[in-house]
Amino acid sequence: MTREDILDEAGAIIRDEGYEMLTISNLAEKLNVKKASLYYHFESKEMLISALYDYFNEKLAHRGFRIDFSLDSEEILSKTYEHWREIFLSDELSCGLSLVEQRKEVDERAYEIYNSLHLMLRSQSDAVMENLVSRNKFKKQDSALLGELFASASFLRLTTEHSYEDDKAFISAFTNLFAT
Repeated sequence: MTREDILDEAGAIIRDEGYEMLTISNLAEKLNVKKASLYYHFESKEMLISALYDYFNEKLAHRGFRIDFSLDSEEILSKTYEHWREIFLSDELSCGLSLVEQRKEVDERAYEIYNSLHLMLRSQSDAVMENLVSRNKFKKQDSALLGELFASASFLRLTTEHSYEDDKAFISAFTNLFAT
C-alpha cells in the first residue's frame, strides 16, 4: 500500500460517501489494512486532508491549456470549455473537486483552492476573449467583461448537472450573442 493508494481511496470515500464518512477506521476497512498502517503515513485526519489538498493541487497543476486560435470563434470557446469540462469530470480530479466543494464553506484551504479554480478559469477566459476581440471575431466589447461572463457561466455549468448537448447549446448561444 502506497501513500497514493491511501489518498486515492480517501478521496473516493469523500466523493462517493461524503466528507463525514472519511474516518481512519473506515479508510482502513476499505483498504483492508490495520489503522496503524494508516497512522504510519498520516498522524490524523487533518494531516490526511492536508495531503489530499496537496495531491489535488499537484494533479491539477499538470493540466496544461493550449488553444489553436486559427479555429473559428465557436470552436475556440468549445475547446476552452471542453478543457475545463474534462478537469471537472475527470476521475483523476473528481475526488479533489468533491473535497473542495464540500469543505469550501468551513475550511480556508478548500475556499482558497475553490477561488483559485475560478481564477484559473477566469484568466484563461480573459485571454481567449481578448484574442477574439482583438481579431474582430467578437463585437468590440470589453474583453474583460466577456471573459468574466464566459468564466462565470462556465463555472456555474461545470458545478451543476446537465447534458453534453446543453453544453453545446450554451457555447453556440454565447458565440451567437457576441460574434461578429
